[in-house]
Amino acid sequence: MPQAPPLAPVSTCIQTWHAIWPTVGEMLVNANTPSYFEVSNIAGVWTVSKDSAPIERHSNRAAAVLSVRDAMQVIFARGAAASWRLLREA
Repeated sequence: MPQAPPLAPVSTCIQTWHAIWPTVGEMLVNANTPSYFEVSNIAGVWTVSKDSAPIERHSNRAAAVLSVRDAMQVIFARGAAASWRLLREA
């Protein structure tokens, strides 16, 4: 019976989750998604930014997060990737 060829590695070492997806307060230095969103609260105004550019302002956190969710659904529907993070209150 012939033996199957050995499996070739498909990628190099995978980074840890925290290296790929930063948590609150960390810089987004290892972003590997084409679009990323940030939600921040400055003086009571919730600002939504896409790729570091402010795109919307909301009076409450829930509306800002819902806005990001809706925008990401449009991106996902195209088969693309996106991520988001909530920044600390300034």
